[in-house]
Amino acid sequence: MDIITIILLLITSFAASFIQSLCGFGSPIICMAALPYFMPYQTAISLSGLLTFTGNAGNVLSRIKYINIKLIIAPLIGYFAFAAAAILYSIDKADDLLTSLLGILLIILSLYFLFFNNTLKIKPTFVNGLIVGAVAGIMGGMFGIIAPPIVIYSMAVTKSKDEFITTNLTFGLVTNIYSTTIRAIKGAITAEVLLYWLLGSIAIVFGVMLGKKIVNKINGETMKKCVYIFMAISGAIMLI
Repeated sequence: MDIITIILLLITSFAASFIQSLCGFGSPIICMAALPYFMPYQTAISLSGLLTFTGNAGNVLSRIKYINIKLIIAPLIGYFAFAAAAILYSIDKADDLLTSLLGILLIILSLYFLFFNNTLKIKPTFVNGLIVGAVAGIMGGMFGIIAPPIVIYSMAVTKSKDEFITTNLTFGLVTNIYSTTIRAIKGAITAEVLLYWLLGSIAIVFGVMLGKKIVNKINGETMKKCVYIFMAISGAIMLI
């Protein structure tokens, strides 16, 4: 592991946990938009799950009074039904193919969040929760990104900003544990991944602390737009 890789890992981990603390989602998007540039795809997706888990755990513990488990039961059922198959499918695929698919996904997601984020509404029904969870399971298994469908869903079912953020974080925490367990069983959590995780966790602590301090003091919409533009640029580069 060279010094450049360590520096890039620390920067990515800090940025991912900061955005996650600020918005309630975004850590896997940041991780998967950056990590594949300086490590193999399968290493990146396994590491992304571990880094996001660490950040989510810290955030959920500090917001535990806002957790409403009933809101995520249906999405979790849908996620569990599809995530394992998507993870097992992606593990055997070539890094180049998955990187290209991830590039396309990042561009689509960035365009959606930039221009159409407030146009799609989902009724908070049990069936819709199952569908949202299933889509999140497929996206999470293939690309390590679950936020877009659950964010749309949680906008419809939550009643406050704190409940919205905590719903996303709690869903992410549970799904991180599930997906990481499957990857560990399949041998994807290597000693290298664990070393990266330990190093990245140092930066995550500071990202979580800073994000929680300024969550109510900055323009979150401007911050999110910068993230989405970064997503689009990263996706385009991945396709070149």
